[in-house]
Amino acid sequence: MLPPLLSGLIAGLVAYGLSKTVRSKPEQRAGRQWVEYGGAYKALGVAFFPLSAFVSYAASQASPDQAALAGLIACVFWLGTAYLAFEFFFVKLSFDDGYIYHWTALWRRPRKVPWSAVVDVRYSPVTQTFTVVTDGFGTLPVSPLANGHQALIDRAVAEIEARPSSDASA
Repeated sequence: MLPPLLSGLIAGLVAYGLSKTVRSKPEQRAGRQWVEYGGAYKALGVAFFPLSAFVSYAASQASPDQAALAGLIACVFWLGTAYLAFEFFFVKLSFDDGYIYHWTALWRRPRKVPWSAVVDVRYSPVTQTFTVVTDGFGTLPVSPLANGHQALIDRAVAEIEARPSSDASA
């Protein structure tokens, strides 16, 4: 009973420590402000590869009646590891005074979204992610674990609130 409880407490402390590494201000490079994961999260993403390999090894040692479940668990670890590595290293989000820039390596072309196209900012308690909703450019997910996320969200909300209300004319 104690080892699972202890490992849960350790994982909670690690998660808390990681959350404290998130900076509210974005890094500035090449005239843009960059919303990106810090070194601690990138190191965690790299650390998941040997962890997934260990889980795969453990699954390979499972008894025949537990092999399917153990294999499924190993697959879930690998899928989660691949997703985290992709998110931490291959999704780029930045902004300047005129645009939000979003790039992902696999399924979308780079997007250059004018601030005038931002129509809403939402937060999902289920996924614990912000979403910037645009008119004609799709949605932009913004992780609260990324450095500088709050500056982007604040700017998006300020852009929306600065516009004249369409209800005033009615």
